[in-house]
Amino acid sequence: KYRYSSHITKVYLHNLALMIENAQKELQKARKQIQDLNWQRKNDQLAGGAKLRELESNWVSLVSKNYEIERAIIQLENEVAQMKQQQGDENKENIRQDF
Repeated sequence: KYRYSSHITKVYLHNLALMIENAQKELQKARKQIQDLNWQRKNDQLAGGAKLRELESNWVSLVSKNYEIERAIIQLENEVAQMKQQQGDENKENIRQDF
């Protein structure tokens, strides 16, 4: 009777050791997958950050250009208004000279 129960215990312990070994392999596999996923996320975030910085820089440049264009338009509008006023003054002067 002892021999039989001793054999069953050995088989049970052997199977238990195999189950532990398989569980450890699965744990290692899961840890590697988690590590790979975290590495990929980090790379994606770093690439996203670089893209955001590039887009922000482009945005600042475009806003600056728009500001310069608006200033140039205002300056040109002022020059046109001045020219019209000068032309109007010259026309008034010519009309006075005709009389």
